[in-house]
Amino acid sequence: MSSLPGRKPFNWPAAILIYGWMVVGLLVALGVNVAELSPFYSALPSGALMWRPEMSSVGLILFMSPLVFGGLALWLMPLKGYSRLAGAALIGAGVVAFAGGVAWEAGAGMAVYSDRIVHRESGFAEQLRVERFTDIRRVETACSSWRRRGSSSFQNNPTYIVVFASGYSIDVWTGSGTRPRGETASPLEIVRLTDRQARAVDAVRAPARKPDGSRIGSPGCAGRLAESLSIQRSDLQPLFEVHRSELHPDEFTVVPTRP
Repeated sequence: MSSLPGRKPFNWPAAILIYGWMVVGLLVALGVNVAELSPFYSALPSGALMWRPEMSSVGLILFMSPLVFGGLALWLMPLKGYSRLAGAALIGAGVVAFAGGVAWEAGAGMAVYSDRIVHRESGFAEQLRVERFTDIRRVETACSSWRRRGSSSFQNNPTYIVVFASGYSIDVWTGSGTRPRGETASPLEIVRLTDRQARAVDAVRAPARKPDGSRIGSPGCAGRLAESLSIQRSDLQPLFEVHRSELHPDEFTVVPTRP
């Protein structure tokens, strides 16, 4: 059937690629919370206290690629001399890249045990890597808060980044997102466990910083976080302790001793 005069033909395959990606992407985003759908989870040794999927930059690029390839196919459609074969190749590339991104990310994740962290950055023939708590060299902590537009309540985002001797680092306490099924310990319990291990090996304690070197944090965040967790601030404050040597001169004050 020919198209109507003056109306450009619509590239349905490209549109299906783009909007289909949105639907499938939503299903994948919801599906990562189901342990049975994750090859990473199925490969874990028993006894994990908590696990979660991880998203790498490579997987994210592959996962988002249908938008790029589908957009190019839609843009080429009205052009004179446009090759349908080129459009089909773009759409096919989008489908293949998306499938590769899903496969890449499905096998990636991190899990916390009582004495170690197990992680994998991709699902392509990469072995599970183990980081022992005895190899913790540094922790970086912060607590920041913000208000959503139109809301009077604060959203608290605590950070507890662990850096191992191998160079691997991970935030074991994130204040946003949902935890996948299979979790047997709360985020606070995981952080307390990690903090005890870090203190046992005398790891350096430093504040988490932005790329420009400024300290991450919001006044009163620790108190608001303690209130939301129904605990005393004194029970939470030790998790955010840092060594004075890791602070800039303008980030601490010296209280004079009494004579």
